Amino acid sequence: MSNSAFTVGGNSTGAAQATVQYNVTQVIQSSFNVSSVVSISAGINTINFTSALTSAEYIGLHSVGNDDATTCLSVGPFAAPTTTAFKLYTFAWNDGADTNYAYTSFAAF
Repeated sequence: MSNSAFTVGGNSTGAAQATVQYNVTQVIQSSFNVSSVVSISAGINTINFTSALTSAEYIGLHSVGNDDATTCLSVGPFAAPTTTAFKLYTFAWNDGADTNYAYTSFAAF
């Protein structure tokens, strides 16, 4: 398998254009090209980019988790991605409740 570059939404480097890891109260633990995470309501957060991405046709990868055995699920985007923000939706698999989690990670490629 070769490690050649690929193109997604005008990004031909294959490198992430933005990354963030934040907690249940949207406090950023680590990030690259993310200025803030804003809670819209339980389970719905907007990730705002510091510098606009090259295109709104990027791949948004995300994961969520807690310190317990809760089954977590993250889906998204919650709205059409833009070059300046991504809305992420998370909920508990067992009861469907909209929920923010202890650990949420996101990367835009």
